[in-house]
Order: sequence, then C-alpha cells, then structure tokens
Amino acid sequence: MKNKKKGMSITGKQRAAGWIYLAPATILIFIMSFWPIIQAVITSFKTGSSANMQWANPFAYNYTRMFQDAVFKRSIGNTFLYLIIEVPIMLVLAILLAQLLNNKHLKFKGLFRTCVFLPCATSLVSYALIFKSLFATQGLINTILVKLGILESNFNFLGTGWSAKIIIIVALIWRWTGYNMVFFLAGLQNIEYSVYEAAKIDGATAMCWISSNFTRRSPSSCPTPPRKRANHHPFTGESSPPAMTCIRRPSPWSCGRTCAMSMAHFLPGPPIPSCLMSAAA
Repeated sequence: MKNKKKGMSITGKQRAAGWIYLAPATILIFIMSFWPIIQAVITSFKTGSSANMQWANPFAYNYTRMFQDAVFKRSIGNTFLYLIIEVPIMLVLAILLAQLLNNKHLKFKGLFRTCVFLPCATSLVSYALIFKSLFATQGLINTILVKLGILESNFNFLGTGWSAKIIIIVALIWRWTGYNMVFFLAGLQNIEYSVYEAAKIDGATAMCWISSNFTRRSPSSCPTPPRKRANHHPFTGESSPPAMTCIRRPSPWSCGRTCAMSMAHFLPGPPIPSCLMSAAA
C-alpha cells in the first residue's frame, strides 16, 4: 500500500497564510487603538490624581458631573450644529464636483482632482493654522474686506461666537469635500459612457440626467418627446396608421413613466384592457 502524505490542504494553507499576514496589523491596531479606548473607559469611573486613582463613589459620579456641566452641554450643541449645517453642504458640493470631474472631454482632470483632494491630505494642525492666520484681526481676509470698503475696521472673526462657528464650518467643508468626492466619482465612473451617449441620442433632458444620477437609473430610460411613426404588424406585415406615442413629461425629480397607448397597433391578440391603459398613464 502506498503511504498517503498527511498535511494541510491548499485551502487550509491559504487560510493560515491569510491569518499570518493579518496578525501583525491586528495586534498593532488592538494595542494602539482598542486598548487605549478600554483604559479610557475604565479611567472614567475613577477619581484622584494619576498616581493615586481610586474608584469613584458613587460609581457614575464623573458622568453625573459631566452632564451637569454647562460647557459640556454647549459643546454638544455646537457639535450638532456643525453636523446639521456642514454635512449637507459638503455632500452636495462633493456630488457636484464629482459630476463635473467625470466629464470625458474635460482637460487636466488629474490636476483638478488632485487640487480638490489635496486639502484632505493636510494635517489637522496645518489647516487650523492656515485658517487662523487668514481670519486673524490683521489677517488677509480683514485686509481685503477693509480695502474693498465692506468693513470700516478690522473685525475679530475668531473672537466672536457666530463668526467663529462659520469659520469652523468653512474649514471642515474645505478639508472633507474632496474626500467624499472620491467616493461619488468612483460610483459615477462605474457607469459606462455608452449609457450617456445612448441617452443623448434618445433625447434625454438635462433634468432627467440629474434624476438618473440620484435614482441610479439609466438616463436612456427617461422619456423622449412624442413622435409619430408608422407601425407594422409583426406577423401580417400590414401597416397601420401612424400612432402618437403617449409619453408623460418628467417631473422635476423623476423620469416619469411611458404610456403604452400604441401597443394595440402592433401586438397580436385582443386589445389591451382599459385598466392597464389607465395604469400606464
């Protein structure tokens, strides 16, 4: 009898190799990210100095004091304010920029994409210093506004509450718009350009193109203007009088539905029921 060699199968070796490759990164992520988070949660239930910390009494004393702090409540409100205002503006700008940079005939696309994405590559400290110097009392923005006659004297943008919030929102939009644009651009590039060419030949309107991008429908499925054409029976070959194709106008945010009013002229069998005709309309 032949001796059968015992060992791992090819699938088992592939799985083992995968875990070996993942192990160093997994260990580093756990040590550098998850372990500090666990230690921070444990520390939040303690009081005292760093050298002599004891469990709080009562156990949730730090959290009770935190939710009673006026500064903490204000910071939570400011965070939600930035979320409500900054995120929608950032996403709309990212979609528009992705649509513009997805143009096949646009020159220097790589340069424009790099310029839009470049703020995302800057560090937090760098762009914070940039905006601080721009909106300082003697900064560039104040100098321009004073010379244009919009302001009589230099304005303290960073020392006023409402203006400081606006600057923070503008800074966040400037930094993260390019990051979100990359995802929208990747999605648009998965749509073959032949689909747009077919839609252009079919007479799709600009509003229908916008609707197709939001609903992920093919632009060629949008309705075209009504036109007359001669219908031929597929079996008898007889021609019937030209029928007007009934097509609904697209609404501002949808491509509409096409009516099947002229199908009875070229389909064999009984006429289409009126209920289906009304449903199609």
